[in-house]
Amino acid sequence: MHDFQSIFEKISYKVAKVAAFCFLQRNSFNYVTNRGIWYKL
Repeated sequence: MHDFQSIFEKISYKVAKVAAFCFLQRNSFNYVTNRGIWYKL
């Protein structure tokens, strides 16, 4: 049971890390895209 708990914690930690990374990547991409659109205007 303890092993399952630690495995679950590792998985949730990885998922949280990936989700945060994707969120930051998407935000920076949107920021760059918005800047690019403003420069074109």
